[in-house]
Amino acid sequence: MQFPRATLYDAVAQAKADIACCINFYNTWRPHSSLDRRAPDESCFATLPAMKEAACWIEP
Repeated sequence: MQFPRATLYDAVAQAKADIACCINFYNTWRPHSSLDRRAPDESCFATLPAMKEAACWIEP
C-alpha cells in the first residue's frame, strides 16, 4: 500500500483514517529487513512469552 507523498484532503477525518491505515500496514504487514523480513508486530509479539517468563522469574 502506497500513498502519494502529497495528498490534499477535504476532511481531517479522511486524513486521519488514511494515516491510521498506513500505520497499521507498516506495523502488521510490511516486512522489515532489520527484523529478518518480519513485520514489527510479528517480531514484538514473538518475544512476549520469553518476556513474560523473565518478568515472572523469582530468584530463590
